[in-house]
Amino acid sequence: MPGSNCTAEMSLNIGWSLSFRIHNASTIVEPSLKFDIQFLGVPANISTVNYMWR
Repeated sequence: MPGSNCTAEMSLNIGWSLSFRIHNASTIVEPSLKFDIQFLGVPANISTVNYMWR
């Protein structure tokens, strides 16, 4: 999240880019934190494999 105090972004070679965030998903104070990782960028030549689950 741009401008956030709890987000770190990491850029790697050949186009990889990730965002890491620690947050509490609740509006009340709880002793649990969530850790989110999102891909911001992936290489254009990456291969994908799709598995169809029943």
